[in-house]
Amino acid sequence: MKLPTKHLVYACSPAGLLVVLTVSIFVAEVIVMFLMAALPEMPTLLAALFDAALLTLLVFPAVRAFAFVPLIRQLQAREAAEAQLQETNRTLEQRVQERTHELQRANEALRGEITERGRAEAALREGEESHLFLFENMMNGFAYCELLFEQGRPQDFIYLSVNRAFETLTGLKNVVGKKVSEVIPGLRENDPELFEIYGRVALTGEAEHFEMYVAALKMWFTITVYSPKRNHFIAMFDVITERKQAEARLHLQSAALAAAANEVVITDREGIIQWVNPAFTKTTGYTLEEAVGQNPRILKSGEHDNAFYQNLWATILHGEVWHGEIVNRRKDGSLYTEDTVITPVKDEHGETTHFVAIKQDITEKKLLEAKFLRAQRLEGLGALAGGVAHDLNNVLAPILMASELLKTQATDPRTRDLLGMIEGNSQRGAGMIRQILAFARGTAGDKVSMQVKHLIKDISRMMKDTFPPNIRTELHVDEKLSLVQGEPTELYQVLLNLCVNARDAMPNGGTITVTAANVLLDETYAHLSHEAPPGHYVVLTVADTGCGIPPEIQAKVFDAFFTTKEPGKGTGLGLATVKDIVTGHGGFIHLYSEVGVGTQLKIYLPAVGGEEAAGDTIFLKLPTGHGELILVVDDEAAVREIVKATLEANGYRVVLADDGTQAVARFVEHLKDVELLLTDIQMPHMDGMATIRALRNIRADLRVIAASGLTAHEQALKVTGLNVQGFIAKPFTAASLLQALDGALHPK
Repeated sequence: MKLPTKHLVYACSPAGLLVVLTVSIFVAEVIVMFLMAALPEMPTLLAALFDAALLTLLVFPAVRAFAFVPLIRQLQAREAAEAQLQETNRTLEQRVQERTHELQRANEALRGEITERGRAEAALREGEESHLFLFENMMNGFAYCELLFEQGRPQDFIYLSVNRAFETLTGLKNVVGKKVSEVIPGLRENDPELFEIYGRVALTGEAEHFEMYVAALKMWFTITVYSPKRNHFIAMFDVITERKQAEARLHLQSAALAAAANEVVITDREGIIQWVNPAFTKTTGYTLEEAVGQNPRILKSGEHDNAFYQNLWATILHGEVWHGEIVNRRKDGSLYTEDTVITPVKDEHGETTHFVAIKQDITEKKLLEAKFLRAQRLEGLGALAGGVAHDLNNVLAPILMASELLKTQATDPRTRDLLGMIEGNSQRGAGMIRQILAFARGTAGDKVSMQVKHLIKDISRMMKDTFPPNIRTELHVDEKLSLVQGEPTELYQVLLNLCVNARDAMPNGGTITVTAANVLLDETYAHLSHEAPPGHYVVLTVADTGCGIPPEIQAKVFDAFFTTKEPGKGTGLGLATVKDIVTGHGGFIHLYSEVGVGTQLKIYLPAVGGEEAAGDTIFLKLPTGHGELILVVDDEAAVREIVKATLEANGYRVVLADDGTQAVARFVEHLKDVELLLTDIQMPHMDGMATIRALRNIRADLRVIAASGLTAHEQALKVTGLNVQGFIAKPFTAASLLQALDGALHPK
């Protein structure tokens, strides 16, 4: 049973407990009385025990129900209240602790924020001080300016702030707050581009960097300008006047090196080429791109031994200057001599880092020296020959006189013939003495109009008298040979050198053929030979049937000091001298040679009174074609093209081939149309003779004209029985070509 709170309070009080006890005892006694009345014979002790038990049974539950249970419940409620109170206290304490921790953390964060703010403020102050220090002490000039515009164009600007370097670099003082027109009068007029750049940056906000010469200050500047806000700009600058002057000096030095007539080569310490000037390219043939990264060994000629180069390197690696002469090889394989000075370039520590070689081509100088020495020798020989000639003339004079006297007295024809032979040989001996004397003295006079046929006859007599008997000589001279403007002694030397070379090329004997003819070189020939201007010439030809010159050295035979003869037997100056003399006479030389066949040298000298020679080589009216198809075979592209142009311009059709193999293919393609074959004889792979045989095996009636620079090929064609319709000597003129074609296609 659960009592209300007010009853519970009452029941738990002493009065309530007394009431409960009284009622319980009363009820127990009433029950015992009834029981004793009902059971009178019940003993008194049993009744007392029963009474006590009953009291216990009634009083205890009553006391428990009305006293202890409420009390216990009250205690439990109090304990629950206390527990709740304690829980509340714990919750409050926890909240207080949490709040305290939060406050502590907030306090610590606040203290940290205050500390950090203090640090930031200190750092800001330090940064401001650093920036101010940097601003004041930076090496570059700094200027913060406001730009002033008129009608949208920058007209002036005001200095708002500048640093110390601004004043140091420009020399301008107390400029803050002033207009630039006040500080630097005439700046806008003299340097309008500067204002344009400042205005562009101030309006667009896009930074720019540039270098400029400010005429008003007479200084070079490198300037970086940017805009922090509209109509304002900041310029950071440095003065680079000294750098620009140094660059100008370097440019001048570089231009001077590039324009230098002498070769300049710069290498690193290992000898790898770093730079060469144009003179190097002109002399060697190697361009800057080809030379850079290469070793100078690309010029090595093989003319010096290893000891020569070891001494050179030992000298320059020791830090000393090397000076000497070196024979080097050009890109085209020709040799040249150069005077070389190699200087080591050292760094600030005195270590060699590069080498600079300054070189001068002295090939011509060496040639002149050799000519001078030769002239000295000839001068000495001339002095000797003068004395010898005097003595020999004294010997020959009585012989001639005696022979003439005896001829008047002799009556026997046999005796008269013998005396005539003595007289003739004596006169020839006297003539030989005069030739030797004139040649040895080398008394070259002014050029005169002369007839070279007389020189050829003298050379012919000399060859018959001095050359081995197994060498046969032939002369072919035009009857109406034109005159040339020349120096007789020099031209005699030219013919002599060529004839001696021809003799040396035929150690086992052979034939030397000397011819002289008039020729008119037209525009066609000028295209074939760039050194030959059109005009009238006398061409002197010296041909031999010797060993020939290999193709790989034909381009070198006119180089000074180049010789294929054994040491001591050739100076390498003969043909070089010939070329110099011929060039000095306004002429030129053509060389034709084939190994095993022979060599032919043609000397072209301008004719005097060329009108007389015109009729010998060209006609006013040249024959033309009528659409005939000509197969032209030549391994030289320039020859093919000029022949094609000439023939097509004169009514022919042309098919080209660059060798015999291609000629066969072209001939098969146009088998029925080709009317004539014009072929070079000397070609690689399949030569002209083999080509003629191959095409005539396909069509036996094919007409053929052969061309060659060697007249020996004409005889070879006859010997082999190829029966060609014509032969023209290269280089040929348009007239000779057209006449040969007309003669082959329309035989008289």
